[in-house]
Amino acid sequence: KFKYPIYGRPSDLVTFNLADFSSTCPPEKAIGRYAGGAVVPYYSRQEIDESNVLQGKAQPIAWVDDPVDLFFLHVQGSGKIRIDRNELMNVHYLISNGHPYQSIGKYLIDKGRLAKEEVSMQSIRSYLRAHPDEMNEIFNYNPRYVFFEEVAAGPMGCFNIALTPGRSIALDRKQYPAAALAFIQ
Repeated sequence: KFKYPIYGRPSDLVTFNLADFSSTCPPEKAIGRYAGGAVVPYYSRQEIDESNVLQGKAQPIAWVDDPVDLFFLHVQGSGKIRIDRNELMNVHYLISNGHPYQSIGKYLIDKGRLAKEEVSMQSIRSYLRAHPDEMNEIFNYNPRYVFFEEVAAGPMGCFNIALTPGRSIALDRKQYPAAALAFIQ
């Protein structure tokens, strides 16, 4: 029943600062793997999900029973996994495979499978459950794959402070400064 792994960081995943290689490069972190004498992009979601490329390189920290929930865990970056009736395991984003995030909501709109006005996490979940034969195609549109770590407390924000349910929001630090005020109606 529990056949979908939540992986920790793979041993062959490397990070490096582009600016360390050339002063013309921006000071950005890059992610890849060492292969054949070169650093190459890390495996995509499709390569990870459809082959054994992580065999012996990444240990699952948990197994779940729902591929849709697992996909949304990757999008959200943290969550709680019910181990049994009384125990919860907190998992948190550790690192990604370095591939860009691609919205499956946009994919479903572009393919004419959902109308732009009706796209939400709930409508995407409903579509995936109603069309399980399309699930891999849709998931593979987003090549980004997230690796997790188990943490004692719930998810932490950018200041390493626990997030408050119903109050904390995610933000893109390239667009908004940390600790910016937000009004949500």
